Amino acid sequence: MADAIHLSDSIRRQLQAALVREPDLLQLLEREEPEELDGLPGRYRCRCTLPVPRPMDPETAELRSLDIYLRRRPIPGDGDGWEVYEVDGLQPVQG
Repeated sequence: MADAIHLSDSIRRQLQAALVREPDLLQLLEREEPEELDGLPGRYRCRCTLPVPRPMDPETAELRSLDIYLRRRPIPGDGDGWEVYEVDGLQPVQG
């Protein structure tokens, strides 16, 4: 996926609560090829695995299986791109 990727503020908050760095997610999406969802034209999903730091031991990580849902949309200044509208598989870290 070479186009620009947009994350809404709510997705950014979800990533932050789960201790996922935004650049890590974007880098992962750049390597993945999204698959179109059956019955939902223009909606796509990437299934991937991302190492997420452990809250009490940030030098180690656990692998999380994620379903990242995207849709095509115009990105101001970048032309066409992708919008991440949902991420399944991230639980907020309890502190």
